[in-house]
This record gives sequence, C-alpha cells and structure tokens, in this order.
Amino acid sequence: VELECFAQNERALRLYAGRGLAQVAPLYGYARAADRPLPQAPGTAGTEADLADACDWLDRCGADLPLQVTPRSLRALPVHLRTWRRGSAQLVFSGADGGPVTLHSLVDPSPAQADAQALVTGLLHACAGRAFHVPQLQRPDVGGEALERAGFERLPLHQLFMRRDFP
Repeated sequence: VELECFAQNERALRLYAGRGLAQVAPLYGYARAADRPLPQAPGTAGTEADLADACDWLDRCGADLPLQVTPRSLRALPVHLRTWRRGSAQLVFSGADGGPVTLHSLVDPSPAQADAQALVTGLLHACAGRAFHVPQLQRPDVGGEALERAGFERLPLHQLFMRRDFP
C-alpha cells in the first residue's frame, strides 16, 4: 500500500504510522518565478524522446516514485508532454509552447544529479521569461537537489511518500 500525505497533517501521519505505513521519502513542490535570472546554460541540454520511450526509461531506471509520476499516470495526463533525456536523467514537462511550464517528472538517480541540472537549465533557457511549477511529488534525492541548484524554490507545503509492504 502506498500513499502521499501532507507532512503538515500530523493527525493523518499518526494514523498511517499506526497502521504500519513508513516514510519512503519526502516529496516537494517547487516554483521558479518568470523574472528570476537564468543560470549559466550547459553546452548541450539533452535530446528529445517520445513519450513511449520515456515511459520505458522510467520503468527501467529503478527509482522508487510516487504513482503520479509513473508511466501509467503520465500517459493519462490531458496535456501534451515533452521529454528530454541526458545521461542518467530524464525530464517530462508540459507548457513549453506558452504560459507556465510544468515539470511532471524529473528523475536522475545519480547522487550528483548533474544531468538533471543540465536538463533543467536547458529548459529554463529554452523557455526564458516563463514561470515554472513542479507539483509536490518531487523527491529531493532523484532530481529535487538539481532544481534547487537551478534556482527553484521549495514550496512550503509538501508531502511524505509512505508505504506498507505485506507478506
């Protein structure tokens, strides 16, 4: 059984912990205002991949992700998704054609997250002057740290990814 619970909801957290669910990882949301200065751009941001290939990559990457950023959920989104990949990282986003940009999935299992940072920085330059949003589903250890280095700010309300395994 897996679920996400807002970390500030102490009563629910006690209930879930009492039922044997344990924290897997914190899940943060991030935002970046349109008027923020751009970080230095990488030489090459990444290559475009189609959604089917991106979903296969997510299945193979081995990252423990909440349901909303898994292939099944990404395929069901009612928006046009684009995917960029570089080295150990993949970025799935929407809104690059106008308006705010939403990062639906950023995964880089490498500890340095350098490829994730390069992808995000490349997208910032490609969509300069636009606001960016990341829902409260981003694990810091598989991409969130790269977002912070690229000038994204953590949203104050965040979730905890919890799980209980059954024999």
